Amino acid sequence: MSTLGEILKRARKDAGLQQKQVAQYLHIHRTTYTKYETDVTQPPLCVLWKITQLLELDPAWLLREISQEDAE
Repeated sequence: MSTLGEILKRARKDAGLQQKQVAQYLHIHRTTYTKYETDVTQPPLCVLWKITQLLELDPAWLLREISQEDAE
């Protein structure tokens, strides 16, 4: 299983985006976004929703992945 941060990092790279670009889209500092990808902190649900839209991730799939990781 992958952590939320690992999933976000992989999806961002697959989309050809840099952390700076994602952070700008979210109107947050790049260091804040970096903390999401390194699992230091988790984004609020409203921010996570915006990330799924930008990176074209299915929110239901992502939540299932996160729930499975938490169960282990």
